[in-house]
Amino acid sequence: MAVYRELERIKKTIRYLPRGEAAVLESLLDGIEETITAYLHVSPPPDPFEIIVLHMLRRIIGLRSVKTADEKR
Repeated sequence: MAVYRELERIKKTIRYLPRGEAAVLESLLDGIEETITAYLHVSPPPDPFEIIVLHMLRRIIGLRSVKTADEKR
Protein backbone atom coordinates (compact mmCIF):
# COMPACT_ATOMS: atom_id res chain seq x y z
CA MET A 1 0.00 0.00 0.00
CA ALA A 2 1.34 3.43 -0.95
CA VAL A 3 0.73 4.91 2.50
CA TYR A 4 3.25 2.51 4.03
CA ARG A 5 5.91 3.65 1.54
CA GLU A 6 5.22 7.27 2.50
CA LEU A 7 5.36 6.39 6.20
CA GLU A 8 8.71 4.68 5.75
CA ARG A 9 10.08 7.71 3.92
CA ILE A 10 8.84 10.06 6.64
CA LYS A 11 10.26 7.87 9.42
CA LYS A 12 13.67 7.83 7.71
CA THR A 13 13.58 11.62 7.47
CA ILE A 14 12.56 11.97 11.13
CA ARG A 15 15.78 10.20 12.15
CA TYR A 16 17.76 13.22 10.93
CA LEU A 17 15.77 15.80 12.89
CA PRO A 18 16.62 17.09 16.37
CA ARG A 19 15.73 14.53 19.05
CA GLY A 20 12.85 16.56 20.54
CA GLU A 21 11.18 17.17 17.18
CA ALA A 22 11.67 13.55 16.18
CA ALA A 23 9.99 12.34 19.37
CA VAL A 24 6.96 14.56 18.79
CA LEU A 25 6.60 13.49 15.16
CA GLU A 26 6.99 9.81 16.04
CA SER A 27 4.29 10.13 18.70
CA LEU A 28 1.96 11.77 16.17
CA LEU A 29 2.37 8.74 13.91
CA ASP A 30 1.57 6.23 16.68
CA GLY A 31 -1.59 4.26 16.04
CA ILE A 32 -1.85 5.19 12.37
CA GLU A 33 -3.21 1.72 11.59
CA GLU A 34 -6.58 2.83 13.00
CA THR A 35 -6.80 5.70 10.50
CA ILE A 36 -5.66 3.43 7.66
CA THR A 37 -8.42 0.98 8.58
CA ALA A 38 -11.00 3.78 8.50
CA TYR A 39 -9.93 4.63 4.96
CA LEU A 40 -10.19 0.98 3.93
CA HIS A 41 -13.91 1.15 4.75
CA VAL A 42 -14.37 4.10 2.39
CA SER A 43 -11.84 4.07 -0.44
CA PRO A 44 -8.15 4.77 -0.92
CA PRO A 45 -7.48 8.51 -1.26
CA PRO A 46 -5.87 9.85 -4.44
CA ASP A 47 -2.83 10.84 -2.36
CA PRO A 48 -1.64 8.46 0.40
CA PHE A 49 -0.24 11.44 2.29
CA GLU A 50 -3.86 12.41 3.02
CA ILE A 51 -4.12 9.50 5.45
CA ILE A 52 -0.96 10.58 7.27
CA VAL A 53 -2.10 14.20 7.57
CA LEU A 54 -5.57 13.22 8.80
CA HIS A 55 -4.04 10.87 11.35
CA MET A 56 -1.68 13.56 12.67
CA LEU A 57 -4.62 15.95 12.98
CA ARG A 58 -6.57 13.29 14.88
CA ARG A 59 -3.63 12.83 17.27
CA ILE A 60 -3.26 16.59 17.81
CA ILE A 61 -6.99 16.91 18.51
CA GLY A 62 -6.81 13.96 20.89
CA LEU A 63 -3.81 15.37 22.72
CA ARG A 64 -5.49 18.77 23.05
CA SER A 65 -8.63 17.09 24.43
CA VAL A 66 -6.59 15.33 27.09
CA LYS A 67 -4.80 18.57 28.00
CA THR A 68 -8.11 20.46 28.23
CA ALA A 69 -9.60 17.74 30.45
CA ASP A 70 -6.54 17.87 32.73
CA GLU A 71 -6.78 21.65 33.01
CA LYS A 72 -10.41 21.39 34.17
CA ARG A 73 -9.42 19.23 37.14
